Amino acid sequence: MDKDLLQKDVAKILHVSEDTITYWENGRYVPQVRYYPSIISFLGYYPFMHETESVAGKLKQLMFCKGWSHKQCAVSLGIDNGTVKRILKGQRTFKRKSNHIVLLWSQLPNYLKQEYRP
Repeated sequence: MDKDLLQKDVAKILHVSEDTITYWENGRYVPQVRYYPSIISFLGYYPFMHETESVAGKLKQLMFCKGWSHKQCAVSLGIDNGTVKRILKGQRTFKRKSNHIVLLWSQLPNYLKQEYRP
């Protein structure tokens, strides 16, 4: 609404159907992570509220900004799916992988690292 766009306009920008936008707005469906980069770009800010001080929080933000599934994240980091899930739960971090995650996170544009402000 702030951008004075109709649902059909937003749907075209995000490459989804108009019904998809309606479902997202009504809370009927949650966008799949693959759409997060387009949504974040469209909004111009990172709309999620979670901590980013820990390696787990940084990884979560990195996954959302890149639109990575657990599997895509694992492939990108050279680890297995289970390790990604353990890192996200704060259960397990390897120094080398943690450093790599922090490095990738630090390369995100600064506007994405700012706190959510409704």
